[in-house]
Amino acid sequence: MNEYRDLLLFIRILHDPMPTPPRPIRNEELFKTQFKCFLDGRIRRSFRACFPVLVEQNLLGNRAVISFDKGTLAKIIDKFVPDTAYFEPDLPETSRPNRAPGELKPSWKWSLELQHGNIKQRTEFLKVLAQVNHYMVQNQTRYGFVLTDAALVAIRRVNDLAEVDDAHLQLSKPIPWTAYGNEKEPQLTVLLGLWYLGMLASSNDN
Repeated sequence: MNEYRDLLLFIRILHDPMPTPPRPIRNEELFKTQFKCFLDGRIRRSFRACFPVLVEQNLLGNRAVISFDKGTLAKIIDKFVPDTAYFEPDLPETSRPNRAPGELKPSWKWSLELQHGNIKQRTEFLKVLAQVNHYMVQNQTRYGFVLTDAALVAIRRVNDLAEVDDAHLQLSKPIPWTAYGNEKEPQLTVLLGLWYLGMLASSNDN
């Protein structure tokens, strides 16, 4: 206070705007750092805001109260760690499943367009999907996602989770970072999509 009293009393830090789209991505670690900085705290706050209301109004139903963070905060199975996790914070870390594992990839490494590319591009496209599918089977969940610096793609596993080698996956249309809506013209955004995916994964009926 002796040194920075004026700064602390008179300067107010406004809401930090999220880059739309994010800053240019040179590598995967840079994108993960930007995700940590601009997104994951907001997703956690969204769950802290909505679940107490559901509980108070007796509308929780057959849902678990969940949170969101890096993949290491959910149960780690056979040393496989997704980038992110939706999990029940009241359970011990060693026993709480990842209800919707997510992978963060640069758009030059993964996008829906790669499935129509050359053999190498199609292989990379399927490799990432196989990775997320493996996490979903390990955690016995139907939901996952891939987020790039261009868009969010949600994933749902249609067939039996025990069928490891026969994955039938449904992929959402990409939700671009540039998506923006308002009350009159609602639009699914990246943040809203990640929140809704968590709400789907919070159901114990899946």
